[in-house]
Amino acid sequence: MTGDLGRFDEEGFLYIEGRVSRFSKVGGEMVPHGTVEQKILEVYGIAENEGPQIVVVGVPDTAKGEAIVLLTAIEINGDELRERLFQAGLPNLWIPKIIRRVEHIPLLGSERRTSAAASDLPSR
Repeated sequence: MTGDLGRFDEEGFLYIEGRVSRFSKVGGEMVPHGTVEQKILEVYGIAENEGPQIVVVGVPDTAKGEAIVLLTAIEINGDELRERLFQAGLPNLWIPKIIRRVEHIPLLGSERRTSAAASDLPSR
């Protein structure tokens, strides 16, 4: 998987229209989704041997550019999450402001989490 986003038109031409990003720009600071995910797994002791349980995505935010969203297939309390991540030393801008419970985390063909497929889930 390349991370490229594209589409085919009705004549079969391929248009490359962007890339999947594993970063969000929040208040001018680049926030790496993978680092936030890893810290959440660590503070909750979550093993992903049964498939991914969480994914972090960015959504548009008028005040900060983007907001960090946690999509989770398991029950996670927002206040508890924020406290645990803060205590673990995660910068405040990196702590998810929105938590959405989902049935499952979308995967790429390579069995990796996909932000592209997950990024429209917060609005559902």
